[in-house]
Amino acid sequence: MVTLPAIPAVPPHGRRIAVVGLGHVGLNLAVAFGKKGTVLGFDTSAKRIEELRAGHDRANNVTDLDLRTTQVFYSCDPSDLRAADFLIVATPTPINGANRRDVSPIQDATRTVAKSLAGLRTAPSPCQSAASCLQPARIVVYESTVFPGVTEEVCVPILEEVSGMKCGKDFFVGYSPEHSNPGNKPHTLENTIKVVSAQTPEVLEIVADVYQSVVEAGVHRAASIKTAEAAKVLENAQRDLNIALVNELAFITDRIGIDKPEVPEAAGNKPSFLPFHSGLAVAHSIGANPGPLIRKDEELALIGRTLCEISHSLKNILSVTQGAAEVLDNHLQGGRLKAARETWTLVRRGMDRMNSLACAMLEYARSEVEARAEVQVNDIVRDVYKDLHSDVEKAGIRLELQIEPGLQTCRLQPAGLYDAVMNLAVNSRDALSHTNNGVIAIKTRAVSGMRVQVSVSDNGQGIPPELHERIFQPFFTTKGPDGNGMGLAMVEKFVRKMGGTIEMDSTPGQGAEIRLLFPSLSLEKGEEEPNQRLEISDCRL
Repeated sequence: MVTLPAIPAVPPHGRRIAVVGLGHVGLNLAVAFGKKGTVLGFDTSAKRIEELRAGHDRANNVTDLDLRTTQVFYSCDPSDLRAADFLIVATPTPINGANRRDVSPIQDATRTVAKSLAGLRTAPSPCQSAASCLQPARIVVYESTVFPGVTEEVCVPILEEVSGMKCGKDFFVGYSPEHSNPGNKPHTLENTIKVVSAQTPEVLEIVADVYQSVVEAGVHRAASIKTAEAAKVLENAQRDLNIALVNELAFITDRIGIDKPEVPEAAGNKPSFLPFHSGLAVAHSIGANPGPLIRKDEELALIGRTLCEISHSLKNILSVTQGAAEVLDNHLQGGRLKAARETWTLVRRGMDRMNSLACAMLEYARSEVEARAEVQVNDIVRDVYKDLHSDVEKAGIRLELQIEPGLQTCRLQPAGLYDAVMNLAVNSRDALSHTNNGVIAIKTRAVSGMRVQVSVSDNGQGIPPELHERIFQPFFTTKGPDGNGMGLAMVEKFVRKMGGTIEMDSTPGQGAEIRLLFPSLSLEKGEEEPNQRLEISDCRL
């Protein structure tokens, strides 16, 4: 732990500030606040901390002179965050291979912040001054580029679960999108209006006061956190469209022999024209910022499709059941008891399917995750193997278990993990029901030393490539009338809630493999993976 002096309240707002994440956004913020008073700058990279303590920013976004003349205490020890009551999270949210914004860095930072909140006694009001041993309620403000809803729907649940505290009572949240443009010297943090938002009007005024202490241009109070998040996405989407437009125009004018500068110069005579010039555009999020809005739109569309599929599934079951019930009534009226018994089987089957579908829908729709526990994944997987072995062997299918010993402990919901692995194994069993020499393999192994992987594979017919993107969607099934389409959807939801990832490989005619990857307890606690480990023990002031 770094020997850190108590962070004094910074006038005039009286808040003790910590900036989490010292990239180009976070470092500029920390330095700006550090010119007004003492600020804690936190980053998980010990190398980054040592560099900043030495007075140099390798990205040259902040000058050595500014680093020497600001009152920022740099730390890589998460426990130092407990000294702050206004925490600004400024971690990157890069784009993954599927052109989706990866919010895992902000989730990791949120867990770190939440641990610093745990057990702290706070005043009942976010603006009440500290009295005796009570400190003002913590405020956590996010600056990262995210899609609308991340602050309240992704980060707040993590803060509550990890800290054991209640948002809106024990701590509060806000969002203020970063406007940092590295290399754009005329437009700085100080002279660019800052958009601020918070979950209550009272907290909004505190957030506004804090930022106004360093932003001379003032602040714009957004109506809600989602409004501010959407505004950031719109800013970047507009920028990307303008970049694409002027560069495409430059390409065309070059081809047809027009002098490029003359085109915007001529168009500039129209009062509403906005001048842009072609060139090399460089930013950490160029070309991908419409993605957050696309994702939100896809989520809303998925809700609509899900409702349609629910109606469709129920209608099919009800139609069959209703028809069978009418036939049963005719048999009973005619005294044909044997035929009535046979028809009753169809009615009962329809009722069982409706019950199964309703239970699966309720399980999938549950918003709260049951309490997690530290579990040995191998123990859960062995239980699945024991419970399923006899049933699979009776079907003429060989069930194999390959366990890697010594796996690290994970913090998961045990029953959920059991259900997920069992669901995958049962799906494989059903896929092999008409196959000779069928084999199902359940395996565990360590990945990068800090993650645990569970995989279930079979040598069946596999899943056609055109179905790969749909296989985890609710109500999608390849089992015909025998499936309700919720099994794999519940597996995917469980893995995502546990902070893990799910992958699938399948080649038609050669079977399929589904892999569940979970972070170990060590990784959740902030330890770095072996190939990226930095010696935090050497981190000193």
